[in-house]
Amino acid sequence: NPAIAPVGTNFATIFQVDRARLRTVDLEVIRSFQPGKWKIDGSLGARHAHIGVDSDFLAFGVFTTGNFVNLTLQNGFNFNGAGGTGALVMRRQIGDSPLSLFGGFRGSYLGGRTDSFGRAAGAVASSPNAPLVGAATVTRANAAAELDIFEHQAGVQLEFALRRVPANAVFRVAFDYQ
Repeated sequence: NPAIAPVGTNFATIFQVDRARLRTVDLEVIRSFQPGKWKIDGSLGARHAHIGVDSDFLAFGVFTTGNFVNLTLQNGFNFNGAGGTGALVMRRQIGDSPLSLFGGFRGSYLGGRTDSFGRAAGAVASSPNAPLVGAATVTRANAAAELDIFEHQAGVQLEFALRRVPANAVFRVAFDYQ
């Protein structure tokens, strides 16, 4: 059928993946103050954190018959560490309603170890020349590292006492930035 355009011999396959993981565990002591319709929570404690990030970029393409490019780029790092954490959160009740506005911040300083790597490999074939091929990998294992984490939070909270259990239910909508 002459209305269908030919596909041709040029094509490219590209694959890209980026991954990030963050896990923290906190153990804290909290002290609360309640002057009037304000509630202020201060905390001090310990935090353990794991952060992992890695990226993969893989490409293969044919730009004319017999001529191609094959490329791999990868990098990543992991951090594991522990240290101190502290926070201050303030809430202000809105009138006599169960709603409150709140805001707060947390800071953590952790010491630990990190592993990282960077890798590049590729081949280019262009007839009639010989293919160009190369690869390099750089790694760093078990290096001393420090991590500072700062968190800011603001939002609205709904809190009310449960009838059959001596506890409160709390629902929050917040903007949280780390």
